[in-house]
Amino acid sequence: MERMESYEVAVKQVIPAARLSIIRSLNSKYRLNETQISRIMGISQAAVSKYLSGKYSDGVVHMEKMVDQRLVEECTQAVAGMGGEAEGTVNMYICRICKSVNDFGCKFSRA
Repeated sequence: MERMESYEVAVKQVIPAARLSIIRSLNSKYRLNETQISRIMGISQAAVSKYLSGKYSDGVVHMEKMVDQRLVEECTQAVAGMGGEAEGTVNMYICRICKSVNDFGCKFSRA
């Protein structure tokens, strides 16, 4: 298996794992539907559906175990009622989550 560069790990595993945790929390804890979550996350309803249905790679599943759930909870509390204005806040939290998982030396976290 080919070794991924650190930015590839971030893009293909860490960011999707962070999104997955946030989406699950918004759906289960706050009972938001796919359309509401898609507005908050700034992604399509189809993408939210894919996350909720479990269609993601094993790497994302493994990486989700490393996601700081305290940051996920902070994020979901902050954005649950924001609707379409939440995307920037979500992105800020995803960045923080990525940095917290930074044991792979992501080039972007040093920017």
